[in-house]
Amino acid sequence: MSLEETGVSIDSKEPILPECQDAIYAALYDYANMRACALGNEIFLPKEAFVLTTRQHPNCVDSSKFDALDNHSYILAMFWSLLNRAPDMTAMASWEAMSHKMPADKFRKKLNQRLSHSMEARTKRVRCVAHSFDELSHIDCFQKSGNGKTTAAFYMYSWWFFFVDRIVYFLYNIYRHTLRPFRIYLRDKIRNRENS
Repeated sequence: MSLEETGVSIDSKEPILPECQDAIYAALYDYANMRACALGNEIFLPKEAFVLTTRQHPNCVDSSKFDALDNHSYILAMFWSLLNRAPDMTAMASWEAMSHKMPADKFRKKLNQRLSHSMEARTKRVRCVAHSFDELSHIDCFQKSGNGKTTAAFYMYSWWFFFVDRIVYFLYNIYRHTLRPFRIYLRDKIRNRENS
């Protein structure tokens, strides 16, 4: 469906249907790609992956929408949806190598978990889910607003998670600066004895 076939005008006060939105984003992609090609560049994200990423919720990425993509496009779409950036060359090469070694469903699950649980995604407050939430108007993956708990329970949960996270991080820093170097020293000493 082209942009002219949608019948959408800028002055229209009616909501835009998802099919029309896809056509609009596809036309924008084609225009941006044409301009990039004129300058000797190319857009790294394939068109179908770009259109699918525009349907995502800002902080809950539905990975089931990307099921039809090939592994290369899937990697790019997940990086763009979750982290708002392209993967660097070494990360892309390692993920593509892993995609050839593993079955597609296991590979995609591992990619989703690794990206969704990364510090970058946590900082941006983005999660990856394997369900479609098209019918809901508001989702907050971090406070699990669909569980039927009261607002007070959510605040208690979020504060508890905040403090436990800080305490674990504090304890890890103590370990990293005190016990870990000592453990590495002992490990190296034992290896040197075995090699001697």
